[in-house]
Amino acid sequence: MPDRHVCPNCGCHELRRAHRKGAWERLVGNFGLYPYTCHDCSHHFLRHRPGAGSGYLVAAVWLVCATVLAGAAWWFWQERPLPVKTVQAAARPDHGRLDDPKSGNQFLRQSLADLRQVVGKLARQKQELQKELVQVSRSLAATQKAPAPKPSPQLRQRLEQLSALNRRLRSELELQQRSLDDLNQQKEALQKLLAQKASAPAPAEPQRGLVATISFGPGRTQLGAQARAQLNRAAGSLRNRPRHGIVVEGNADSTPLGAATAKLYYDNAGVALARALSVFRALRDMGVDPLRMEVRASGAPAKGPDAGRTVSVWLVERPG
Repeated sequence: MPDRHVCPNCGCHELRRAHRKGAWERLVGNFGLYPYTCHDCSHHFLRHRPGAGSGYLVAAVWLVCATVLAGAAWWFWQERPLPVKTVQAAARPDHGRLDDPKSGNQFLRQSLADLRQVVGKLARQKQELQKELVQVSRSLAATQKAPAPKPSPQLRQRLEQLSALNRRLRSELELQQRSLDDLNQQKEALQKLLAQKASAPAPAEPQRGLVATISFGPGRTQLGAQARAQLNRAAGSLRNRPRHGIVVEGNADSTPLGAATAKLYYDNAGVALARALSVFRALRDMGVDPLRMEVRASGAPAKGPDAGRTVSVWLVERPG
């Protein structure tokens, strides 16, 4: 007996049930909607069949199943293990050495501060993991005591992951502690070395003897005939002592400079240096080894009216 429906296309009452096409018609069939085909125009459409009340129950069951699946997916997403960042000890650059106590002590202080921060972070992570491990253990113990079913595999897997992570953090914490102990030992060694260097007596100043004092006229930087003869006698004494060093030291004057001299040498210290260079060149031309000589100029004016217009030639003992 055909159902009493009307075709929406031609208005014909001759209808027949059709086969479901696709997932959509199968889904809405649970709600009492079934496909029909017109006998005259072959129009395919959906209509509710009277007496199909069981479809609502099936739809409710589908809805409950979908809700349960969504909740399980959300719980699994929340309970999945988080990535753990492995703390690695920073490589120590070879900047501090025992032969350089100041830079080595500064490097050790910075390394100790960095290691303390890393150890603190590892300790905090360990405490947090221990708290979470205690909570999970209590939950597991409660579930074992209760007559409820056994704990879920996800909970056991999470407990195993936390235990493995706790063991790994323990080993890393021990490694960082050993590195910290090594740095403390190096720091103590550097401190002892600094104390020894501080208590050691200062090296004695090398002894020196005055060989000659060359005088210059006011504003003059070139050697005269008398000064060259005096240097020639001093050069023989200097050549006979090749193991000693030579210091050529010009003494500054307190007399104001003229405009032309100030333009050339700027101040009295520049004049003293120019005079010392003249003596240096003369001794070099007289056969004295220039590698033995050192040129200096005194910046402070010498005392006495003529004390600043001189160049002193010193013989200095060299170490070794």
